[in-house]
Amino acid sequence: MELGASCYKGGVRRLNWDELADRAERMDALALAGASLDRFCSSSAWSLSAADSFEPRGDCWSFEGAGGLLAFARRHRGEIRVIEPLEASWALGCPLLGQPRPLAAALAEQLAQDARDWEVCVVTGIDEGSAALAETWAVLGAWFEVGRVSSTRRHVASLAGGVDGYLARRSRSVRKTLRQAHRRCTAGGIRFSLERPTGSDEVGRAFDRLLAIEGQSWKGLAEIGLGEPEMQVFYRSMAARLAARGELWLQFATLADQDVGYLMGAVFGDTFRGLQFSFAESTRPLGLGNVAQLELVRRLADRPEIRRYDLGTGGDYKPRWAESHFDTAVLAVTHLG
Repeated sequence: MELGASCYKGGVRRLNWDELADRAERMDALALAGASLDRFCSSSAWSLSAADSFEPRGDCWSFEGAGGLLAFARRHRGEIRVIEPLEASWALGCPLLGQPRPLAAALAEQLAQDARDWEVCVVTGIDEGSAALAETWAVLGAWFEVGRVSSTRRHVASLAGGVDGYLARRSRSVRKTLRQAHRRCTAGGIRFSLERPTGSDEVGRAFDRLLAIEGQSWKGLAEIGLGEPEMQVFYRSMAARLAARGELWLQFATLADQDVGYLMGAVFGDTFRGLQFSFAESTRPLGLGNVAQLELVRRLADRPEIRRYDLGTGGDYKPRWAESHFDTAVLAVTHLG
């Protein structure tokens, strides 16, 4: 039977791509319930969109059982056969969704059964220093060699105390910079609006606006970012999934009725996850980037059910906007000997 076709083995059921997509709601519920993982990047919107968008897609190497879901793909990376999370570009999501110890045991058993079909298995998205990581490592380590390859950091801001509480946790220099930029943008005629599209036509039109803004940004001018073909497919796919669930947020900045900035993100549980952010280079002297972030914080602060703003990875500015960080491990599993 081909890898990815449905079958029962060792108390778990192997899933193909269509069957895994049908488990989107279960993936999301398990991701939200997880205490030691990157919830948003372990969700269906992120993981399934990545699997649909980036090459090579590979074979679905996913399983479900009483303990939860194992969401992996088997791919060729050069001459090496790798079993890895559905999204392996940034190593953010966790492919073990559910109870850590039984899932690690199920993963070890499946890896042993398919031992001739892989050289490396990559596990990502589990909180550094957590009991879940220790348990996963210990269980897999009884079967295979396990080593930490790297760690991935996200920057996270608390929204406690609303916008006033948020600003109080920023440095004096950051607050001064924000006040000055806000005055310049207001005087310059910058206006902000929030859109939450739900239908596919709305998402398509909104995405075209994002691309037009991206083309005016430093990323667009450098021919990187949202305009890259695979990135565009990934974010279009994710935007459609998020919009269908009412979780997509698009904040636009306009000047003289022309789009000059955007911030794309999503609400998942009690967290807002920032996804993409750009502004026209012509607005840099106004400090639009800073003011756009502050405007988003104001909107989030009006929603008491949203407690955190996850700014994601990278970006020199992000530590200034966040007072904490979340680190997850990237583990490599290889055969003994």
